[in-house]
Amino acid sequence: MKKKSRALIWVALLGALAFVLSGCLFKPVQGGIISIGRPYQYFNFEVRSDYPDSDGMELTDGKLGDYTSPGHGPWVGLWKGEEEEKPGTIVMDLGSSKSVGEVRAYFLSGSWGILAPAKMEVYLSDDAKTWSGPFTYEPGPYEGEVGLWYTANVEGTGRYVKCDLTFNGANIWVSEIVVFQ
Repeated sequence: MKKKSRALIWVALLGALAFVLSGCLFKPVQGGIISIGRPYQYFNFEVRSDYPDSDGMELTDGKLGDYTSPGHGPWVGLWKGEEEEKPGTIVMDLGSSKSVGEVRAYFLSGSWGILAPAKMEVYLSDDAKTWSGPFTYEPGPYEGEVGLWYTANVEGTGRYVKCDLTFNGANIWVSEIVVFQ
């Protein structure tokens, strides 16, 4: 009886281990995050020296800024670029063409006179030259809120994800951009 109990315990432990590892060994299921740790570039933005993107990965590191104290946490401050009438653009490289279902970005708004973007447009591409989209998110009123998620529903595939952010003031503070399958 003792041997049978030990065998059952081992089988249960190995089954639990296989279940836990299965999430690490296989592709994300539909809806999984596919942007963690992915590189990106800025266009028509100047990164603020007081809220820099110190490691060039703050927007895809999975860490949200603390909106109750904007001076803390992983916020990246972005000034309008030289072409003020054009949106600021962030282009992320997913590494290979992937199915994209949703793009979310977390912005600071209303604190210290900083406003979230007037709108976010998302585009997809396999070559970073020809883009499909836009998939647009225009916020409604956000009175009193300071940490805001913008969500664009996207249906398509691409290696590159481009977010055009229309300024609603002189600068934008963003903490994270998340791409879901």
